[in-house]
Amino acid sequence: LFYLDHHQMMTRSPQRLSTVTVALVLMSVSTLQAMAATLSKRDGAYPYKVISATLLSEMFKLICSMGLLALERHPNMYWTQRSVMMAAVPGLAYQVLNNLNFVTLYFVDAPTFQILGNLKIVATGIAGLVLLGRYLTK
Repeated sequence: LFYLDHHQMMTRSPQRLSTVTVALVLMSVSTLQAMAATLSKRDGAYPYKVISATLLSEMFKLICSMGLLALERHPNMYWTQRSVMMAAVPGLAYQVLNNLNFVTLYFVDAPTFQILGNLKIVATGIAGLVLLGRYLTK
């Protein structure tokens, strides 16, 4: 989505968040979503509209992403309409996936959901290889 050359990436400001910190935050949010959805069920059903909960979740992630982008903004960063559209496709796919998470959590408990959710990593790697011809490592 954003284009920076190698030199620009290596000379960023010290405000840049570490990869470990970001990974821990994302892992915590992902885990908390499944636990919160499971705990929010009343008599086996959700007492709220699942689609609106997913929409609010995605809006929260959008706001967080925009804030993190503002912290790492570089004068030579730019995007094109094509790059934004390419980023929108997986975004819409994840919106559908997040709605399906509630359906899955209706039938399985949170720990099973988390274990099954890790299969997304494998599926993403296979899809990247088959559909895009990209390898995860070289």
